[in-house]
Amino acid sequence: MTTTLDPILVVDDNAELLDLIQILISNAGYQAVTTQHSTQALELAKTRHFSALFTDLVMPVLDGHALIQAIRQTDGHHDLPVVVLSGIAIAEQKSSQPWIHHLQKPFSLAQFNAALEQVMATPQAR
Repeated sequence: MTTTLDPILVVDDNAELLDLIQILISNAGYQAVTTQHSTQALELAKTRHFSALFTDLVMPVLDGHALIQAIRQTDGHHDLPVVVLSGIAIAEQKSSQPWIHHLQKPFSLAQFNAALEQVMATPQAR
């Protein structure tokens, strides 16, 4: 599948996982922009539009929840669909924010692809 959608922003402080996620997104036909730093992700969101956000939950400086909230306050990202990647049990990380999907680490290829498909199928992923 080749798409003309805006890229997906991926944030994880684990470089190896970040590389893997970029490959998986690319193999699914989407473009990914990656960073290990939540503050850099926020700066990127201020200057470009993204179709979705994949973010780790536990990161230095801004955790995943703070990052989601900050990005959703930038122009054009108010209802940005998000996949939270975390080793923390899903029941402990639920958020009241809309359009947030959860993918618990470690995850299988099938689980990742299902989450990617689900988030990119939301009307907000443009």
